[in-house]
Amino acid sequence: MKYRLIKIICICITLAILISGCNKNHSPLTPDIPGGPTIGRVDTAYNFSILAIDPDGDSVAARCAWEDGDTSYWSPLVMSGNNILLSHLWSDTGIYYVKGQVQDKSGASSNWSEPCSIRIIIDEPPLTPTMPAGPSNGKIGFSYDFASSTTDPDGDKISIRFDWGNEDTSDWSNFISSGDTITMSNTWITPETYSVKVQAMDVYDMTSDWSEGFPVMITDLGTLKWRYHTSDYREIRSSPAIGSDGTIYFGSLNDTLYALNPNGTLKWCYHTNQDIYSSPAIGSDGTIYGGGGSWFYAMNPDGTVKWRCGTWSNGAVASSPLIGSDGTIYFGLANGSLEALNPDGTLKWVFHTGYNWIESSPAIGPDSTIYFGGHDGYLYAIQGSGQLANTPWPKFRHDSKNTGRFSGP
Repeated sequence: MKYRLIKIICICITLAILISGCNKNHSPLTPDIPGGPTIGRVDTAYNFSILAIDPDGDSVAARCAWEDGDTSYWSPLVMSGNNILLSHLWSDTGIYYVKGQVQDKSGASSNWSEPCSIRIIIDEPPLTPTMPAGPSNGKIGFSYDFASSTTDPDGDKISIRFDWGNEDTSDWSNFISSGDTITMSNTWITPETYSVKVQAMDVYDMTSDWSEGFPVMITDLGTLKWRYHTSDYREIRSSPAIGSDGTIYFGSLNDTLYALNPNGTLKWCYHTNQDIYSSPAIGSDGTIYGGGGSWFYAMNPDGTVKWRCGTWSNGAVASSPLIGSDGTIYFGLANGSLEALNPDGTLKWVFHTGYNWIESSPAIGPDSTIYFGGHDGYLYAIQGSGQLANTPWPKFRHDSKNTGRFSGP
């Protein structure tokens, strides 16, 4: 009986040892090199991330040694596998090596990680930019370019802005390399002499003094009645068309057809989602015709769509439309085709030149011949049926390349 009791005790001890071994807590893994900036300024806080992983899945905390005699407190506990952000600032310049350590909820700690380095500098602002270079005089309503440059003592990238002298300051430019030149433009609407100045800023938000002012005398071309600003500062390549009620219609490269009242206020706008290069045309019933990309539109005077259709030869509208006396709409495409549409948007005919781009707007002669020019250097004459016209020169296209001849198709 005694030996049996001893045997049972030995078995219990063995089981306890095995269970204890299975429940043994493991230290967190040594973290990777901390992630953070490699350069910074004195007295500015920077974040560093520590990836904290525990093999037992325990919640973990992290801390950093900053190598300036300071080690952070342990962070709050988070789930294993998370990045922990810790922040620090240095009051002296130099190169510092930052290490990370992880601790689990039971207090078991990992080894310190390999260090990352950060160089702390005393940032100097950029030097005062050069006085802007540009025209010394101009006219109201015209855009003029001005350029300036400067350097940064620390070699930091810099941004530049202009003060146009009329209580208007440009936005900061994109950051460029120290010593590079930046050009910006401005338009003045009041005749006066303005002083254009420049200021620079580095990537740490340190700003220079304003430069010496450059005088620009803006004179009057006449009285500016009004001007209307479209969105996004995109170009307006379209010439305006004026309706019988004085409404002004034009397209913009911001994918929009505009209708303005005679006083310059917006009446309506229609977004085509395609750049509009061509000028609109107005039919006898007030319908506004125009194209954007590979779509052609007929708009009612109130801004609603009368109809729209894709171009039949799948080209982008490149020329302004022409409206014939019978309501036929003619326009050129970037694929070298001239299309003729019926007033309801159905296809009447297509004439293919075989060459790219017809930007010239068509014109109609007294005998209903349609004339247009192409990028191939030819002027075409087309009959109303879409064929090369019968004229005093039987079927012609005029070669503008100084050959002094007419040729067949």
